[in-house]
Amino acid sequence: MGTPEDYLAQRPTTLPVDQVGPPGGISGAAYNAISGAYFSRVAPTYPKHPIALILAAANRAFVQWAGGHRGSLVGPGVAVVSGPTDGRSVPAAVNPAGPWSLPGLAGAALGTLAILAVVGAGWAVGLLGPWLRFPEIAAMAPAVGAAALVMGGVLLDLAGLSLAGWQAYAVVALVAAGGWALAARVLKRSRRVGSVALQ
Repeated sequence: MGTPEDYLAQRPTTLPVDQVGPPGGISGAAYNAISGAYFSRVAPTYPKHPIALILAAANRAFVQWAGGHRGSLVGPGVAVVSGPTDGRSVPAAVNPAGPWSLPGLAGAALGTLAILAVVGAGWAVGLLGPWLRFPEIAAMAPAVGAAALVMGGVLLDLAGLSLAGWQAYAVVALVAAGGWALAARVLKRSRRVGSVALQ
């Protein structure tokens, strides 16, 4: 946050206190507080001589910096502020997902909704089944599934199961299995209570 010139001078960028800055339309005082907080994290890195980059997507000063330092451009929208550069430009990365067609995007959205519903249905039945009917559980299942995956993913990550590669699929399977195990237990108990009531 700030200008490349201020970074190189090892100081935070500041604005007049009463000025409303262009970044987000915040006041100078608020901008200065944020800039100071960022700089307090950056300052300890100077003795290590880090490579500092400026990105067109993140800093309005990019155009001015790149225009005055043509050799600093190392890629589309990326320039070196501090550090080595040989003047060569790296091509833009290829989007790993590729272009999406409308049917492909709709299919991905529906598939995601289906996965969330399958994961969430067990948890919804297990936690809310005694109080809700089937249409209500079906409507709530995707939202409950999203919440269960977030909470379960955090807990499994803390337990050491990575959320990348095949382990990400294992997290989904474990969270879904936990929900369906809870649902089976609740349904079994409700059947037992129902049979006792009939006797």
